[in-house]
Amino acid sequence: MFPLIALPLFVIALLALRAGIMAASFAVLLLSMTAAWGTARGVGPFAGQDTNAGLLSLWSYLTAQACTTVLLCGLTAELLASRRQQTAFFRRAHEGILEVTSEGRIEAINPAAQSLLNVRPEQSGVYSLEELPLGNGLNLQGWLRGSQEGGRTPSVEDVRLLQPDGSSLVVEVQRAIHVDARGRELTQLVLRDVTKRLDTQERLIASEERLRAITDNAPILIAEFDRELRFCFANKAYKQWLEIEPETLLGKTLLEVFGPEVVQKVQSKLDSALGGKPVSYERRLSTPMGDRWFKISLAPKRCASGEVLGIYAVGSDITESRKSETELRLSEQRLRIVTDHLPMRVSYIDAHERYRFVNRAYEQGFGRSRELLYGMSVQEVLGEGAYQQAAPYIRRALKGETLTFESEITTRETYRCYRANYVPQFADDGRQVLGFVAIVIDTTAQKLEERRLIELSQIDPLTGLLNRAGFEARCQEAMERCRATQATMAILYLDVDEFKQVNDQHGHLSGDILLKAFAGRLQRTLRGTDVVARQGGDEFLVILEGLAGPEDANLIAAKLVEAMQDPFVLEQRAISVTTSVGVAVFAGEKAVLQRDLIKQADDMLYRAKAQGRNRFCTAGAVA
Repeated sequence: MFPLIALPLFVIALLALRAGIMAASFAVLLLSMTAAWGTARGVGPFAGQDTNAGLLSLWSYLTAQACTTVLLCGLTAELLASRRQQTAFFRRAHEGILEVTSEGRIEAINPAAQSLLNVRPEQSGVYSLEELPLGNGLNLQGWLRGSQEGGRTPSVEDVRLLQPDGSSLVVEVQRAIHVDARGRELTQLVLRDVTKRLDTQERLIASEERLRAITDNAPILIAEFDRELRFCFANKAYKQWLEIEPETLLGKTLLEVFGPEVVQKVQSKLDSALGGKPVSYERRLSTPMGDRWFKISLAPKRCASGEVLGIYAVGSDITESRKSETELRLSEQRLRIVTDHLPMRVSYIDAHERYRFVNRAYEQGFGRSRELLYGMSVQEVLGEGAYQQAAPYIRRALKGETLTFESEITTRETYRCYRANYVPQFADDGRQVLGFVAIVIDTTAQKLEERRLIELSQIDPLTGLLNRAGFEARCQEAMERCRATQATMAILYLDVDEFKQVNDQHGHLSGDILLKAFAGRLQRTLRGTDVVARQGGDEFLVILEGLAGPEDANLIAAKLVEAMQDPFVLEQRAISVTTSVGVAVFAGEKAVLQRDLIKQADDMLYRAKAQGRNRFCTAGAVA
């Protein structure tokens, strides 16, 4: 009967493996109750004994067998679960894993190793290292043999694997030897792709080397300090400038290197940098090359959380730049002294049309200090009207053109005239315009004097009338107005009849007096808008504008002939003279020139004289 008990125990074992320990325990309880019930009724292997003793023996036997079975089944389940976990890890591991026999035969290979070794899934059957594609297995086998022959313990080494595209991967191979259940010695290889890591390391090393080369060859002092102000790094410039070997500075404090006097002077700057605030300052340091000026910049060194771990310090030798600044400042002072004593306005205007320099004349001219003028635009300083005059020239100067021009400003109270010179300043490339120098000279007095001289040159000194030059200028202006408005004007050409006899009988002085009196009567007889000029000798010219037609010119000419009938009193003597007048009318015709019009009037004068003098003669409108 005892062999029959093995059957329910086998069932219990299956339950433990498939349904778990709880189900197996419940089955043990059910089996015990069934065996006890059978023994009590005389059925089962213990039925022939005393009922109580049989039940006790049965119960003890079943309990021992069942517990042993459950324990064995539990252990087996744990082993199976562990095996499944190992299999899952083996298949899903990022690292390539393969097991190799001592003969080089591959017993197992996971997907990651297949990818690294270019083995297709359908080729993942059992084969040797020598059969791996691209000879990568031979590389691994050679490395394994070298390890075995050298008697080395399990180790890690980098091996290069070829890829189908010709590139290569660098994998880190880890070797471990173990003996399986059958007593075979197996080598487990773990392949980890470290190509990117090595590439990153190489780039990092190259970057560090470049940084070291830059810092060592930079003409500046570069150092790194911890919070206790100990040197963590110093470049080679410390040897060049201070004759201190950088290696000897490492680990030393700033106080030990430079002494308490120097540290005390910059302690506040150091505290600010350690407090997280960048600081810059200038200091003069004694070096083997003499006293030099340095600009020191301190920047806090922070960790990822933002905590200040120390200080980065950069020192630049600014001795030459300070000398240049001093020379520039002296040059500007000399320039200001020179320009401040020039009788002209001198300024510099940048590419944005803003003042960057003005001399004293500019301050006085605009009633503002140079501090206020600096940064102001030309439009703000000059005002809208004057700026509109200068704007075209400013734009041309900013395009690189050197200019000279004149401008006039006329108000109810004053008249001003200026001559300006704009000289552009180019950048080093010779193309970009940075701004321009403006030199403005007040030419008002010169202009007024020129006008006075021009007016004097156009005035007849005897009669005070316009002379020939003045008449031609006024006549040209009048003809242009007529062409523009299609109005009518006329020129009267007249002289004193028998004037030569007056000179012969009474002398040239009397003749001059007569001419002055004749000119005065002409002006009084004509309109205020008419222009009277002495052509020369006893000849006079008159410009009549605003005529309704040729008849108005004839009426005025007749009026002049009549006005000259009264005698002229010269030095208590009465002298009677007459005048002859030639009239030429102009109605704005473009083809008629000034000389043609004057000649026409002259011809009419001679016709009047030919007809007996003391009259006027006109040709009507000139064709």
